[in-house]
Amino acid sequence: MLSGTGNVSKDCSEAILDQWAATLISWNKLGARPKQLVHQTRLGIPDALRAEVWQRLSGCSDEIMEKYRLLISKESSCESVIQRDISRTFPAHDFFKTAGGLGQDSLFRLSKAYAVYDEEVGYCQGLSFLAAALLLHMPEEQAFCVLVRIMYHYKLRDLFKDGFENLNMRLYQLNRLMEDQLPDLWQHFQDKGVEEHMYGSQWFLTLYTAKFPLHLVFHILDVFLLQGIDTLFQVALALLKVSCIQISAKIYCLHSSFCKRFSMLAQVIIFVGKSFYQGTQIIQKYVKNMLVKMKRTITTMKTINL
Repeated sequence: MLSGTGNVSKDCSEAILDQWAATLISWNKLGARPKQLVHQTRLGIPDALRAEVWQRLSGCSDEIMEKYRLLISKESSCESVIQRDISRTFPAHDFFKTAGGLGQDSLFRLSKAYAVYDEEVGYCQGLSFLAAALLLHMPEEQAFCVLVRIMYHYKLRDLFKDGFENLNMRLYQLNRLMEDQLPDLWQHFQDKGVEEHMYGSQWFLTLYTAKFPLHLVFHILDVFLLQGIDTLFQVALALLKVSCIQISAKIYCLHSSFCKRFSMLAQVIIFVGKSFYQGTQIIQKYVKNMLVKMKRTITTMKTINL
């Protein structure tokens, strides 16, 4: 599946828009997140409102946006790598298809600005997908601000640091969560030599923006900005839960000669990705169920200092 695939409906009922209007007014008055925001966001933010709500959820500030104008004028040692990755980012989306077009130019500037801003992490392959998802909803300065907040406030940048040490820890936690909550699939993966880094690394480092339909990508971002890093685990477990039957059936039926030509990783990613054309309702159900179970397991892991 090409990144940037899928149509996102702009349609939204007047009733839902009225509910969101009331929530935004309440948010302004209270200066804090209204109680109803959690339920509404988990159902999905209307696409027309995502730019505003994403910025509010992430805590954007004018100060960071003002820095962007200065950062894009500076040079970065990562420019050649960024330029190489631009054409590979959301190639299925019209906004990013044309070399030298508005979309690719904006993505290059945004990626370069972040590399200059965050000297420790710089530019890592995968960040361009997240940046592209943000640019589909807001201007460069605002997208940069949300990106910075995701990386720093939500601690996504920790996954890229210290030789991906934190990423490896998160993948180990995912493995433990699978063993606890999806034992049959976990055992099947153990038997077949499917390791969590084969599918989880890309999911976590790109915040699920690289290989899934856009309507799902944006919905995951809604929930991530609402509740934070634990969303990585919730979505991973929901993906694996929904795809459990398809993955097991397909992998068991693979002919040995076929397995020599195509890696197990490719098969897992393909079958997981295809399952999401069913829509997001099933995912929402499993995410809610997994949240309760996941908190119990994570609490247990913390008590033994994992």
